Amino acid sequence: MKRKFYYLFFSLGLFAAAAFLCSCNSPGKTPAADYDVKDNLYVIARNNQWGVLNAKGEFVIAPQENSLNILRDSVTHAPRYIQASKIIPGKKDEEYGVYWEDNQYLNALYDTKGNLIYDFAEGYFSDVYGDYLRMYRDEKEQLVNMKTGEALDLEDANISTYNGLFVISDYDEPGIRFYDTNMELVKELPDYYFNYTTKDDDKTYFIVQNAERQAGLLDEDFNLVVPCQYRWINDVNGKFVRAEDQSQCSVIVDITTGETVLSTDPSEDIYYYDGNLALVATNDKYGKRAYNMIYLNEDNRIDSYPYLSVINNSTWGHKAAGFLVKNEDKTTTILDKEGNIFLALDDECWASYNGNYFIIEYYGDIDGARPTELYKPDGTKLDLPKEYTSISSMYHYESLPYLEARYEDRQGNWKTDILDETGNLLIENLQIYTFSDFESDYCDGYRILARRGFSQGMMDMEGNWLYEESIFGGLGND
Repeated sequence: MKRKFYYLFFSLGLFAAAAFLCSCNSPGKTPAADYDVKDNLYVIARNNQWGVLNAKGEFVIAPQENSLNILRDSVTHAPRYIQASKIIPGKKDEEYGVYWEDNQYLNALYDTKGNLIYDFAEGYFSDVYGDYLRMYRDEKEQLVNMKTGEALDLEDANISTYNGLFVISDYDEPGIRFYDTNMELVKELPDYYFNYTTKDDDKTYFIVQNAERQAGLLDEDFNLVVPCQYRWINDVNGKFVRAEDQSQCSVIVDITTGETVLSTDPSEDIYYYDGNLALVATNDKYGKRAYNMIYLNEDNRIDSYPYLSVINNSTWGHKAAGFLVKNEDKTTTILDKEGNIFLALDDECWASYNGNYFIIEYYGDIDGARPTELYKPDGTKLDLPKEYTSISSMYHYESLPYLEARYEDRQGNWKTDILDETGNLLIENLQIYTFSDFESDYCDGYRILARRGFSQGMMDMEGNWLYEESIFGGLGND
């Protein structure tokens, strides 16, 4: 039972991480957020000590020896609790000289002000749904109302979120129930099994399975817009969705009618479809793959390439900002979203799009290092303050209007600069760090946990220290 729930929480964590990566904000602006920034919390760890800072750079929980983790609301992402964890070593393995047999894992719970709610005991706390906290204690999996103390035994229930609602279902039994934040039942689907959600722009869809475990698609009003007759469903793009039928063939379904508009044979895979363009990969009998771009509005004109991939317009949806072509002569061509040539590059590269610019990162057998480049949608190359080896967008449950740019200094040390989305330098010369130093979401668009020179701590997005300490001292020693 415990192993099953640990696996469940890991899966839900991955799902939540994917589900809240969405479209970019306006460049140069602080990102909008669903939580009050002044109440945000940051875990900082040094020398086997953990502390929690508030947005002012003050310790809510002073540095101590137990590892700490922020528990955030599953819908708003606001910090709601702080979990402290420690291990009581069991029997020592003499062969390897470590303690791992019969270890006891204890957890405590604090509120966001650092007040103790539950003292250390066996069990753990996980997801927060409004006033409800999911916890495993006394060998029970429960959903507890932290205001009233009322508890609901979950057993093997799966909990997720959908458009601000809580979704409770079971892996082995049909029935999906949707609750509001007061745990009032909003909708019940007794004949379906829960699968997962997918999104396109501002619309969210719910993928379900019938008794035969065939997948279908519900809209936000719980209407079955795609019938349950597919092996899987994925990638909604406007009014179209990709699926695989019972013959293991890729198909495209029109959500507005539920009808198939494009189908293939088992040797072909549909990678992309928007009603104007279709990207289809074909495997011959020798296993060699070719990529075809079909121009649906030009008498099904087909252009073939040795390799063709989609450059997504957003992290969440499946719309294309363009397409990347790898040519046999090791050059690269970037096509725009209409399939026209946008950039012709002399070397191999990867490309991404951050909502404002195409990021071109070179690789392969290149004579000398090639810096990463940014191009505007009109093909104009952007001037950058330095030559960077890699540039990537920054995220914290949603896309942030910042870029993380890495480079190697003259001493061979890897450093990071933070740029705004127009390429202007905001913070420079941050040292590369490991995620074990900080909470994994180290930057929320308002503050960043960082290390620079002989100092470490928390900065605002202009590079001003809000909490600073020497790298030569312990955590909390200014």
